[in-house]
Amino acid sequence: MTKRESLMHLTPRHLESVRSMAMGKSTIAELQEHLTQNFDRFFGPLRKRKRDRVPSDSLRQEIMVWQILSRVQESRDDPELMAACKAQLARDVALIQAAALAEANI
Repeated sequence: MTKRESLMHLTPRHLESVRSMAMGKSTIAELQEHLTQNFDRFFGPLRKRKRDRVPSDSLRQEIMVWQILSRVQESRDDPELMAACKAQLARDVALIQAAALAEANI
């Protein structure tokens, strides 16, 4: 993978956010606007030092947002995947609630 390709490569951090975005109620257009405006806050800058940034970084960032939104749409279009995500979320919430209840009883 070249340096340019690695700058546009989606990391596990990007992919983890896909699931939560897919389960949300926001439209793709709303997600695109929000991700574009807050990309650095969510995922960190493409380059560590500001002085190393180049004008094409904004294009790379837009491509990454497009890749993320494509995966969000794919997830929304797959009913089995969405059902599995919702079931996992329900299990996680139940586990957290049970742990909180057990801690409160101690």
